Amino acid sequence: MEKKTLYKLINNQLSEEEKKEVHYWLSRPDSQRELKRILKNDWDQFGLEINKKDKPFLPVLLKIHDKINQRGESKSHNFIRRIWQEYRKFAAIIVFILFAGYAILYMVNNQPASIQNTSTARPLMTRSTGPGEKLTLILPDKSKIILNSISEISLPQDFGKNDRKVTLDGEAYFEIAPNKSKPFKVSSGKIETTALGTSFNIISRHDHTQVALIEGKVSVESSNDKIILNPGQDATLDSRDNGSIKIGSFDPYSLTAWKEGKITIDNKSLNDIFSTLERWYGVEISILNIDTSQRISGTFANENLESILSGLSFSMDFKFEINDKNVTIKK
Repeated sequence: MEKKTLYKLINNQLSEEEKKEVHYWLSRPDSQRELKRILKNDWDQFGLEINKKDKPFLPVLLKIHDKINQRGESKSHNFIRRIWQEYRKFAAIIVFILFAGYAILYMVNNQPASIQNTSTARPLMTRSTGPGEKLTLILPDKSKIILNSISEISLPQDFGKNDRKVTLDGEAYFEIAPNKSKPFKVSSGKIETTALGTSFNIISRHDHTQVALIEGKVSVESSNDKIILNPGQDATLDSRDNGSIKIGSFDPYSLTAWKEGKITIDNKSLNDIFSTLERWYGVEISILNIDTSQRISGTFANENLESILSGLSFSMDFKFEINDKNVTIKK
C-alpha cells in the first residue's frame, strides 16, 4: 500500500478506484503489520497530512507542543526529545485506532451481502482491464490467463491450496496447467467451465456466455445442462435460453486473434464492429443515419483507429470524425 493512498484515506479523499485498492489491501493478512511499520517509520509525514478540524486528538498533541515551547530552547534537549517520542507514540496509536475503525466500517459497508455475515469467506484477488487494455496473468499453478479489454477476473488468495477456481466477467483466454486432483473451474455468467489441462476462450458479457475449446477437453455446466466439449466446439448460453446450452463450432484463429493484437471480423454487422472498436480503443462511437445491419469480413493487424475507420468508410460508404475519445459515424 502506497503511503499517499493512506494519507488520502485519513483525509477522506479516496476515489472509487482507490477505495477498491484499500479494500483489497485490508483483506490481506499482512496489512496490519505493514500499517504498523509505516506508522512507526513515517509518522512525521502522516502528521503533515492530517487536517485539524477532522481529527479530535490534535488539541492534545498541540498541548504537548505548547509544553515543549514553554520550556524554551535553552532547556534540556533530552526533555524535548522525551516529550517528542511520547507525542509520536501517542499519535501513532490514535491514527491506528482511527484507521482500524475505518477499515471495519468500510469492509462491512462494501462487502457483498452474501459474505457480510460469515467468517468463512475467502479473501479474493481481483484484476481488471479498462478499454483498450490487455493483461497477462501467470497463476501460482503456472496456468496462464490473458485478459481482454473491459474484463475482470477474481480468484481466492489461497488459489491452488485446496482448489482452483476463478470468476470471469468479460473475455479471457486460458492455458491451464494439468492437475487431475484439482480441476480448474471458471465461473462466467450462468456457466461453470471445468478443465484439467487445456486451452479455451471464454466471453461473458451482457447475459451472453460463450466457451470455445481450443485443445484438450472441458465440461460446461449450467442450471439445466452439463456437456463435454471437444476441440473446435463451443458452448453458448443466453439469458433467454432458460439454462439450455447450445453447442456449435468456431474458427479458432478468428476467435483468439485479439491475443496477437489483431481484430478479425467474420461476417459481422457494423453495429458489432463498432462495439468491438469501442472496447479495443477505449472510445465512444455515436452513429447517425447509418444502416448498422450491413455485414463485413476482414482482419486488421495492429492498426490505429483512424486507419480502420478509413478502410471501413471506403467500403461501407460513411464518413467519420474523431474528437479525442468521441467518434461520430454519419452519412
